[in-house]
Amino acid sequence: MTVAAVAFAAVLYKVVTSGQVQEELQQIVGRALNGGA
Repeated sequence: MTVAAVAFAAVLYKVVTSGQVQEELQQIVGRALNGGA
């Protein structure tokens, strides 16, 4: 892995673990599961 890839992964992790995004992701996953998609 390059330094850039590691940095990108770190930023992505912070974005995903932030509260608002986490709630939205849970809603999307919930809809996908409930819809059978």
